[in-house]
Amino acid sequence: MQRSDSFFHLLYRYLWPFWLFRDASRGSMLERAAAYRYNRELRRYLPGYACKWAVLTGFQGAIMTGCEQAAAVLHEALLWIAAAFGTTASASVAVIAVCLAAWAYLSFVEA
Repeated sequence: MQRSDSFFHLLYRYLWPFWLFRDASRGSMLERAAAYRYNRELRRYLPGYACKWAVLTGFQGAIMTGCEQAAAVLHEALLWIAAAFGTTASASVAVIAVCLAAWAYLSFVEA
């Protein structure tokens, strides 16, 4: 069997953990309970996704720092690149926080 997933679709699945989970706020009471149990089973993947995003944030921070230092010597246009990487790094920190909060909720809250 040959799969035709594109590179960007695979990258999306590698970095974005929320495609795994089901919506536990819709359906009948039994459907919501089944979705919550399913999500609790898959919570074990969330710390791994948080680690992936932490590594990505580290790379973004290193590039941001390098661009800031190079901007002092070369040109101020590199400050815009540093600002862009700083913005994406802060968004990455938000994804890490959501992953860990979802893991904690699914681990410690019984439905």
